[in-house]
Amino acid sequence: MKKPNLFLIGGAKCGTTSMASYLSQHPQVFWSDPKELWYFCRPDFPHKSGEPLSEDQYLNHFTRSTSQHIYLAEGSVSYLYAEGAVQRILEFNSSAKFIVMIRNPLEAIFSLHRQMLMNMQESEPDFEKAWRLQGERRIGKKVPMKCQNSRYLLYKDWCLWGKQLEHVYQVAGEENVCVLLFDDFKRNPKREYERVLSFLGLNSDDRFEFPVENKGKSYRNQKLVNVLDSLLVLGSRVRTALGLSYSIPFIVRLVSKIKGRQLTEVSQNRLSNEVRHELEEAFRSDIELLSRLLGRDLTDWLDSRG
Repeated sequence: MKKPNLFLIGGAKCGTTSMASYLSQHPQVFWSDPKELWYFCRPDFPHKSGEPLSEDQYLNHFTRSTSQHIYLAEGSVSYLYAEGAVQRILEFNSSAKFIVMIRNPLEAIFSLHRQMLMNMQESEPDFEKAWRLQGERRIGKKVPMKCQNSRYLLYKDWCLWGKQLEHVYQVAGEENVCVLLFDDFKRNPKREYERVLSFLGLNSDDRFEFPVENKGKSYRNQKLVNVLDSLLVLGSRVRTALGLSYSIPFIVRLVSKIKGRQLTEVSQNRLSNEVRHELEEAFRSDIELLSRLLGRDLTDWLDSRG
């Protein structure tokens, strides 16, 4: 069986779910289900839920592909951030191609924080407080009970696109990497989609509809959700301590229902001038690096009036 040869590796919260959805419907592309398999990010994220996949288990996600599929693809955004992931992909398949999607880190970082809240990895609903906690969390302090790996909460590290793209270019070769900017993709998804097809040497499938996938959501009352999640964790630990392997489906369904009713569309981010300036300085050098790599001035991302 042909090995996967196309990887949408990030960045996180930059439109990758939408792009994966569009490409998965192209007749010459087979996409894994689920979209993200996390296979090549270990051992960087050893605490991701579930046991690590074996190579056979990984390849099983592509067994339904046929000879018409030129590309077998998956889209784990952790691969851009995880040290060594791209190198492991190339050791697995030296002809692999990569798609990288990037956006203003001063915007992406909020979306990432909300995603961590939704994934129950984060418990601090106030972004500014979560940003301030990064130093302590880096050494394993003040990490939420349900967080599987404290690295998920190092928001700045996740969004250093310049540093990450430079590494990908060095390891994979610039000619094997297609980079898209989220603003361009949002403004004209058809043009950017066709640009990806051109990079892959695929014919246009004349797609004309580009619905947005994985829209940002948040909880109205994050503290209530935190309490409910903590009770579930404690209940699980008590059952384990007592040697009971069963769960209580009614309770799980009730909690899920309550959480579902708490979901709402994402509201606009509001930052103090102090924190906005701190974010600008934190990402300034990396944005300048990214500008040089792409040959495109992106320093307007640092506009403090944004």
